[in-house]
Amino acid sequence: MGLFSSLASSFMEGWRSGQQSQQAPARSTQTVPHDFNLIYPAPLLRFDEISARGHDDPRALVYALSWLDPKRKRPFDCEELNALDFGSGKDGKKKACQILLERGLICNLPPDRVLAEIYTVQELKGLLRQRGLPVSGSKPVLVDRLMGSGFKISGRSYRYKFLELTESGVGKIEESRSDEKRAFFMAVSALKERDYPGAISAYRSFDSRWGFVHASGKNHTIFAHYDVPFSQFDFIAGYPMRELQNSDDFKATLRACLIAGLMGKGCPHYVGEAFQEPIRCPHVVDLYKYGRFDDGVDPAVIDAMQENVESDNSYVLQYYISRVMYLSRQARK
Repeated sequence: MGLFSSLASSFMEGWRSGQQSQQAPARSTQTVPHDFNLIYPAPLLRFDEISARGHDDPRALVYALSWLDPKRKRPFDCEELNALDFGSGKDGKKKACQILLERGLICNLPPDRVLAEIYTVQELKGLLRQRGLPVSGSKPVLVDRLMGSGFKISGRSYRYKFLELTESGVGKIEESRSDEKRAFFMAVSALKERDYPGAISAYRSFDSRWGFVHASGKNHTIFAHYDVPFSQFDFIAGYPMRELQNSDDFKATLRACLIAGLMGKGCPHYVGEAFQEPIRCPHVVDLYKYGRFDDGVDPAVIDAMQENVESDNSYVLQYYISRVMYLSRQARK
């Protein structure tokens, strides 16, 4: 499924009637097209089709790896896999792990690295003493000495617990994320021109490569949040962002990013790359300090936020986006 678009009509003028939030300044009259005939994406490949072909199509396997950082140096456990498609609980994750191993996207750690993960330096020295061997040297030296003595660990005990991505696995994750980033920025570019069909096309292009249908019928796709009400999109499209001391182009880009985020999976961490100028909102913390949040904001949190924005301007963008998204959710009620 997907979101809104309009091929037949220009933008609807006039803000939808409703009482204005006390926290937000007056909004502009811009709205998004409300054409429900165009909100669904193209058909996606089903998981059972992928499975029947022995997972020669990598999309379900890459999705199972989606939470892993391809740059991580430490090993991972199969429990970290996002593998509900392969069955619930440990059995599903083990099945996914087996297929990932077969497809060469992950591999088991070699025995010496497993030893280094399992035992501390002191434990290694204790095992060496039991064998009458020297206990001097660094951890890798101790491991090599212990391995050279014929020491072995039970492979079954640590099966699926010490795994790492192969070069092929890293490549597939990075390829998927690169395509996702490209789709996001193409959508942002289209939305700045009020080209909603273009934004949808960018996301559907990503889905054609990486989206698939879960065994339960749920869509696994960047174009996920089809159930976001149009009132939330309208709020963002019309929000004037008067708190910002930035150019109109900056504000238009930020609105496009927020709408593209609602169309997909939220604003990604690289959203800051969309802007040609730094965000200027000197009183961003005051929006939280004096804003009316349902659950309130702890004074200690406010102090920490103030320290963050003073040390790193990227926090200003994060906090401002969070504030606008909060207000947009209130518009849904």
